[in-house]
Amino acid sequence: MRKKNFWLYSILLTSMGFLTQAATAHAQCAVCTVALVSGLGISRFLGVDDALTGVWLGAAMTAMMGFISNLLAQRFVKFKAAKNLSILIMASIFAFILYRVDGIVGGSNVLGLTNLSVGVVIGVICLGLGLYVDKALRQLKNDHGKAYFPFQKVVCPVAMVFLGTLFAWIWTL
Repeated sequence: MRKKNFWLYSILLTSMGFLTQAATAHAQCAVCTVALVSGLGISRFLGVDDALTGVWLGAAMTAMMGFISNLLAQRFVKFKAAKNLSILIMASIFAFILYRVDGIVGGSNVLGLTNLSVGVVIGVICLGLGLYVDKALRQLKNDHGKAYFPFQKVVCPVAMVFLGTLFAWIWTL
């Protein structure tokens, strides 16, 4: 069962990493990534459910995959598949970490996954949807990719992750 979970994590994180990096407009900044990661350590201390923490953890992992792959592709590595290779490597690392943490965290199981794992899946999907909404809004405006409102690139993904958190909170009641 645990081997099945490892491959599920690997496939999910790799596919979402590639989907969220389909266009160059989806670059995440370092400040946004650090802001997502900074609140995760405190949540366990405050007694927040693992599903809610998992939503933000999944979003943070996806944001870090995007940030580091863009950084490697632009500054350090100068070959065509550098971005895709870095996403694949980082997704494998995150899948391995989730695979190892899955047995430690415990909690109620959904399809053989813990609450943390389900939250990670929700977070990855919500961040990908947020990036897609931002891109769709920019194309809808048809003004050379300009935003409708200030900080749209940050507001859309964070709002979708917040909606995912609300969904996970209602689900865990």
